[in-house]
Amino acid sequence: MKPDLRKEHIDRANELTAQWFKEHKAIRTSLASPYGLSVEIITWQQPGTSNYGVQYMVNNNCVIVTGDLGSAIYCIGNRPLTLEMLPLYDWHYFVNKCVASETGRDYVEKIKGVSGTVPNYRAIAHYIGLQMALKQLLPEVK
Repeated sequence: MKPDLRKEHIDRANELTAQWFKEHKAIRTSLASPYGLSVEIITWQQPGTSNYGVQYMVNNNCVIVTGDLGSAIYCIGNRPLTLEMLPLYDWHYFVNKCVASETGRDYVEKIKGVSGTVPNYRAIAHYIGLQMALKQLLPEVK
């Protein structure tokens, strides 16, 4: 029986992000305009350093990610997202909603000189970091 590569990817990403994010703290910034536009920004980094720092900006139905793990845009559905909605999505669904990224849109990637595909740990780590930050910010998230 072939191993489930997706499970292997997420297991390895969990190991990596446990190291990368072990002392990270989440800071939430809410911005609103008088015209009804609202943006939620989560800064996810270890205090005093920007190593493996990530910023998540939730605007309308998209999550825009920037920082040490690369940049990407994930668009989910056609209604505005709230931070409370984001824990409802599993990693596979979230990562497959990528519409733009410097490493591609898939959770596996092809690298020149390497046979086969390799996990796109940055994309998976975007999801894991977001979920870890949300657990700090939203007490009801388990």
